[in-house]
Amino acid sequence: MIPAIIDLYSKNLDYAGRLVADLPDASMCHQPGPGMNHPAWVLGHLAWTSDRVAGGILLQVEPELPKRLGGPFDAQSVPSDNATIYPAKAKLLEALEKVHGRIAGELSGRSVPSLDEPTQHERFASRFPTIGEALIHVMVGHEQVHLGQLSAWRRVQGMASV
Repeated sequence: MIPAIIDLYSKNLDYAGRLVADLPDASMCHQPGPGMNHPAWVLGHLAWTSDRVAGGILLQVEPELPKRLGGPFDAQSVPSDNATIYPAKAKLLEALEKVHGRIAGELSGRSVPSLDEPTQHERFASRFPTIGEALIHVMVGHEQVHLGQLSAWRRVQGMASV
C-alpha cells in the first residue's frame, strides 16, 4: 500500500509540473471566472497541504515551509488575482517538489500497521478514520481534485490538455 501511495503522489507532482510548464509567470494569477482557482494558488495550496496536513498533522513531522506561506494557501484561503501575494512559479514548484520528496521519504519509512492507527485530528476523523485513509485523501485525492481544476483552467484559456 505504501509504495502505491508514493507512486500516485509522484505522478501527481509530475502532472502538476506539466500543467504549468508552458505558463508564463504573468498568467499564474489570472482568474478567467469569479472565484476560479488559478495556478499560483493551486501549486501553493498543494505544497501547504502536504507540509502542514500530510506531514505536520498526519505523520507528525515538523513542517518545513515558512509559516507565512500558509496565509495565501491554507484551507480557508481564497485565490486572489493580486500577484504580489504569491511567489513566482519557480518558487512554487520548488516548494511543491521539496515537500513531495520529504513526505514521500517520511511515508516510505513507515510500517503499514502505523497507517491503521486512528486519525487523531478531528477534521479528518469522521471522514477518514485511519491515518492511512487520511493520507490517501491528502496525497492522492485532494491533489487530483486541484490538478483537475488546473487542467480546466487551461482549457478555459484555450490551452491544450497535457
